[in-house]
This record gives sequence, C-alpha cells and structure tokens, in this order.
Amino acid sequence: MSETLERFLTQYHAKGKQQGGYDRSHFDGLTPEELEMAEDMLVRDALALDSTAIRGLGVLGTRRAENILRVLLATVLPPSYLHLHAAEALWEITRDQALQETMLEDFSDDTELRRLAFVGLLRTDPSQIMLKICLDLLIIEDPESIMRVLAACGVLQFYHLMNVYTDVAGFQRHITLISKLCDSTDEGMLDAAIAEVKKETSSLGQRERLM
Repeated sequence: MSETLERFLTQYHAKGKQQGGYDRSHFDGLTPEELEMAEDMLVRDALALDSTAIRGLGVLGTRRAENILRVLLATVLPPSYLHLHAAEALWEITRDQALQETMLEDFSDDTELRRLAFVGLLRTDPSQIMLKICLDLLIIEDPESIMRVLAACGVLQFYHLMNVYTDVAGFQRHITLISKLCDSTDEGMLDAAIAEVKKETSSLGQRERLM
C-alpha cells in the first residue's frame, strides 16, 4: 500500500471533525490500481449523495468523476446544498463558465445556502455574470449583511484590484473603495462608487506601465 493510499483511506474513514475534505495529497502518487479503487469508492458515495465524496470527485478530476458530477447535476434539483457542491466540484474540473449560472440556481431564501452559492461564484473566474450579481446584491442586501462586503470584494476582483475575494492585502489597500461600495444605498451612489473603482483601475494600469 502506498503512502498516498494510506492517506486517502485515513481521510475516507474519518469521522466527526476529522472528516474534512480531500486535496491533491490524497490522490497524487496513487498507483493506477489504487486510483481506480479510490475513484470507485468516491463514485459510490457520491451517487449515494455524500457531499464529501461529491467534492472529492472535483479534486480527483478524472473523466469518470466529471461524468458522475454531470449526472448528479441533472438529477439533484436546485436550490440545494448537494446541487451546489456538484456544480462547484465540476467547476474544479472543467472551468466551464456556464457553471456560474448553475451556481446561481442555488440562491434561495435559505440564508446559508444563499451565502455559500455566492461564495462559490466568487471562487470562479471574474465575469459579467459575477459583476451583475455583485451589483444587484449591493442594492438589495441589508446594510448589515456580510453579503454586501463579499459583493464589494467581488466587484474589486472583477476590476483586478483584488486577486481573489479573500485577498487580505488587496482588501486593506482598497478599504475606502470597499466602504463606498458597501455604503451605496441606491443606484446613483453605486454608480459613483463604481466610477471610483474604474478610476483606481485606470491609475493602477498607468502605474504598472511606468514600472
């Protein structure tokens, strides 16, 4: 038994707080036979609607894993956590931008599912779809909602002022812009804040060209 297979099996059989998720260390180094066995185990559990296995298929990234995730997306109805997990896992394999729309199907009245669906979207590549939902949330979300902050970070991510929505250095560097976006209570204020964001993007581009 390889060290990688031992690591995979330890994770596979973990319970409670130890049952985290899979990463490449659980698969890189498996022999072809071990990889097939691990794939069989995850596929079986994913088809039984085990969320950890569904996410694990996204890390595994094989053709069979992709096919199973597509089956799950066609059979598990949104909005639901399982549908979102399948969409996120499939994104990890394909980077198909159409999956951004799929994740938006999981926006719902369930506050936590809504938040996770938005975070899933922010983990994909910046796009007009992402920008639109960020701008919509900045108008409709409660002033005290964390979703407003996430949406502001998504806007800066779209305009390349933050590398990812969790970019702490970028957040601190552009805290004034984030505050202006979060404080926007109508479309006029939001338009003004976006104008400031575009201005900073243009200035940053000029500075980089001069370096």
